[in-house]
Amino acid sequence: MVVVVMWSGRFDDDISRKTTLLKEQLKQLENQNNSLNNQIVALQRHITTLQEQNSSLHTQTALTRDPTPDKRMTMRASPGNIGALGEISDWCPANIYTQVVMHPQ
Repeated sequence: MVVVVMWSGRFDDDISRKTTLLKEQLKQLENQNNSLNNQIVALQRHITTLQEQNSSLHTQTALTRDPTPDKRMTMRASPGNIGALGEISDWCPANIYTQVVMHPQ
């Protein structure tokens, strides 16, 4: 018994085309992956920079912060309103630092 197998090149061509397309898609995905990895590294550097700046600002704020509350009021006193100085504690909340500055006339 003799078996004759007829083979056309179509099947190989189809596999070859699909393989080529898959290789191209794989290459595109690898390029996208590399690009995303580069973006991740850049973002991580940026986050680190922002964290360092934030830490520096907190340090500067801590060093420059006055132990008294932040809100301040300066009142100019003159002989005409000197009696108002005694009233400051009556109308200023306790958490406001008051500073009375006397200016000579």
